[in-house]
Amino acid sequence: MKVKDIALVLFFIANACYLFFFRIMENKDMSLVFKPMIIPFIFLYYTIESKKKKNPLHLLLLGLIFIADNINLLLETIFYQFAILIYLIVLVILFFLIVKDAKIINQNSKLSKYLGLLFIVAIAFALITKITSVFIVKTKFHSYYLILNYIVFFVGVLAMSFYNFIKFKSKSAKFLLLALGFMFLSDMLSVTKTYYLKYDVFVYLSMLLELPVYYFFAQFFIERDKNAEKIKE
Repeated sequence: MKVKDIALVLFFIANACYLFFFRIMENKDMSLVFKPMIIPFIFLYYTIESKKKKNPLHLLLLGLIFIADNINLLLETIFYQFAILIYLIVLVILFFLIVKDAKIINQNSKLSKYLGLLFIVAIAFALITKITSVFIVKTKFHSYYLILNYIVFFVGVLAMSFYNFIKFKSKSAKFLLLALGFMFLSDMLSVTKTYYLKYDVFVYLSMLLELPVYYFFAQFFIERDKNAEKIKE
């Protein structure tokens, strides 16, 4: 078995163990054992499987997701809020990537030249808002503000992914749409189980949907690397 295959198998094992202990057993200590393994294994798989030059933003996304996933497990309000902020930054970066993939903006236009600047400003604004809300405002508003922004960007990224898939039918668009779709359905099932219908089947379905999400993200990165010359990163 090749190293990439071993990494992929270990990724699914670590992810399944984490979901079992976190969602079913509600064992935080065991969850903390397996959660930090998930992204490193998929990172190893991605770096081996992708034969082309890796996009630095892909590596940055994996790093940010690793940080957010693990501090979120600490289950403290302040850590949860910073995790949401990091996930928001991840969505901003994804939105930046898929807008480039969509080729809505002409590569030689002035708007295209300023797209990167707008992307940096959006992240800086999110960071400044978070710091201000924590150390100055000190109200619950900042939590709702972050969550609202997260939802808005998630819907925007999902819509753009669907647009790219319909228009270009590319593998990268397909894998991103799968990742976001599975993530969305998994979250909806978790919310349904927590607040509405107390059926265990929703937990199991949510786990099954969440299991391959990061694999789909890795495939999205791999396909983008393959098309790097066409996309003109």
